[in-house]
Amino acid sequence: MPSNTPLVGDTVWFSEINTSVAQVFSHNWSDAPNLGDISVIDWSTVPPVEIVISGFPCQGVSIVGKGAGIAPGTRSGLWSCMARAIEELQPACVVIENVRGCSRPPLPDPRRGIKWTR
Repeated sequence: MPSNTPLVGDTVWFSEINTSVAQVFSHNWSDAPNLGDISVIDWSTVPPVEIVISGFPCQGVSIVGKGAGIAPGTRSGLWSCMARAIEELQPACVVIENVRGCSRPPLPDPRRGIKWTR
């Protein structure tokens, strides 16, 4: 839902493997540690958060991509790592940024496989 009111909060941590991007994040959020590669994070050791904001590569879901989908092992399959984080952390809100193709079939429901407890 669009809003003119900015979100107020703190960046507690981030996960980024691209060195240049991680440097920008570290510059903007110097108190937030980079957890590194999302595919190997032990989420049980990560401080819980109320909001998770994330994105993943769009090639598998974009109309100009090869349509590989979001299956594990594809570039867009990074979604499965995000789903694991969401299931473990159980944030109150999740914001996922990606292309319009994420909302169209034949992609599986991105909520499938996540056990929500709230």
